[in-house]
Amino acid sequence: MVEGRPRVGVWLMPDNQRPGQLEDLIAAMIPAEDVVWRLAREFVDRIPEPERPKPAIKAQVHAWLAARAAARPMGSAIRTGHLDASSPAATSFISWLQLLFHDPATGAAQPALTAT
Repeated sequence: MVEGRPRVGVWLMPDNQRPGQLEDLIAAMIPAEDVVWRLAREFVDRIPEPERPKPAIKAQVHAWLAARAAARPMGSAIRTGHLDASSPAATSFISWLQLLFHDPATGAAQPALTAT
């Protein structure tokens, strides 16, 4: 790290190993026993082929979010406990963020950048 320069890292969704997207990471954070997740996947899978969204995972995650008692955006689903922040997918991403943004010498978080 160069003093005074921000750290930059690249994480390829969903897990820095497989091809995918943000929704693949989110899907991996949905508890396996969540019945609404099963129903959201079934709903999208039953849409007739010419109209079925591609990739299906995007539609499945957004159907799952919309079907909650209080529909919410992806980011707030972690705060409300609907997504498992202790899942292997989440902890891998969090560990990477900590490695990127913590000073190895002190263990302190790097200061946040602010727009000027």
